Amino acid sequence: MKKLLFVTMIFVFVFGWGAVPAKAAPPQPFYLEKVCTMGNPTVCVISDATLVVLNGGTITYFDHAFFFPNRGGNAHEASTILVTASDGSTANGHISWVLINGKFSGHYTILPGNGSLAGFHASGRVDVMNWDTLRFSFTGTYFVAP
Repeated sequence: MKKLLFVTMIFVFVFGWGAVPAKAAPPQPFYLEKVCTMGNPTVCVISDATLVVLNGGTITYFDHAFFFPNRGGNAHEASTILVTASDGSTANGHISWVLINGKFSGHYTILPGNGSLAGFHASGRVDVMNWDTLRFSFTGTYFVAP
């Protein structure tokens, strides 16, 4: 009986000690630039991104909800998005814009998808870089969960 207990303890120690639960990598800085066109502003091309696989990909906007400006001039717009990487991998997300006193600020969230975007999470701010060329930037953090 003592031998069985001893063998069991050795087994638990050897195999249990090395078992470390999987965890996500620590958050890293994330940056993305996208350019939209007046002809089709619901599909924007990613021109510069921290994740190389996103370069040349697209962001497609669906289900726009626009809340017209109130008497104070404040407005809100929200949309679900589909991020498609250059290798065809996809991830869903959400973007929200707020107009306050004539200035826009926004927030985005990208959730895990498939392929090279499996386990990918990103969130942060959306800023207007240039209204004339419809160039926007996403800044924030990302991590990849196992």
